[in-house]
Amino acid sequence: MDSEFWSKDGDRVILVAGDTWFSVHRDALSHHSSVLAGMFDSLPKSPISVCFPCNPPINSTQFLDIDDSPEDLRYILRALLSHGGSLSDQPCVDEVSALARLGHKYQIHSLLDNVAKFLQDHFCTDFNLWSAHDDLVPTGWKPVHAIGVVNIARLLGCPSILPTALAVCCAVNGTEMVRGYERADGTRETLCTDDIARCADTARRLSQGTSAAICHAFATHKESARDSKCSDPKTCGDEMHRLLCAYADTARDRELFTDRHPFRDWKYYLGTRVDESRICEGCNIMLRDRFVERQRELWDRLPAIVGVMVEG
Repeated sequence: MDSEFWSKDGDRVILVAGDTWFSVHRDALSHHSSVLAGMFDSLPKSPISVCFPCNPPINSTQFLDIDDSPEDLRYILRALLSHGGSLSDQPCVDEVSALARLGHKYQIHSLLDNVAKFLQDHFCTDFNLWSAHDDLVPTGWKPVHAIGVVNIARLLGCPSILPTALAVCCAVNGTEMVRGYERADGTRETLCTDDIARCADTARRLSQGTSAAICHAFATHKESARDSKCSDPKTCGDEMHRLLCAYADTARDRELFTDRHPFRDWKYYLGTRVDESRICEGCNIMLRDRFVERQRELWDRLPAIVGVMVEG
């Protein structure tokens, strides 16, 4: 017997998921899902009496065996019966995954709409909105959980989520990308073989794009000195050359130079060092703007890079 969902009154049905029994009002679920309503209508109408140890018998109740995990079913019941068909304030990846998969299975459209909106708000198509996020994934998630987002996007037919989600998968190390992660019910969430291959190729191309953006920012100081209102072209030119050489020559920085996450803020790469250098304010701004310019171009090409058609 589930301690959270065990109704004792009204026209109820017992949902049996694995070794856990849930007692809920059938009309409350039928209102959200015509699929569940049809399943309930097909159940025998005759009373059934079942005794639990140390409990009185359950009489006149319908029983429905379902092949969902208790963990997934609990998330669905919580959303429908406690949250009015909405997600919790800060949903974990298991909640979002359960609502997407069971919402699709039982055609609970309100849940599917809310899941899609939550994922589209984070794994968005707008570069400015993406850049404003504090992290690659929603609060409390890990980058590897983007694997689940990719699978949800395909399940729900939301291609706009895929480019950003696949780019986040590229930030996951190779072992995690292949093995995926374990869900709350013990099953594993993994990418399909085609998406693993797609991520391997995308990671290389995005790393190359990041390197090109950094080189582009430093490459043409002489031509840009007038536009940047440079106060000391020689000093700024020498400082830029020194910074770029030091960045490329350091083993630690070579890893950053081809970072697997291609859309980090300018300061992550060189912004802090530029601030501490003798480069003037005008050239500092110019470097950042030139880097972001190439970042935006890479972002705009992201659907083509990952091989996903996104309308608009």
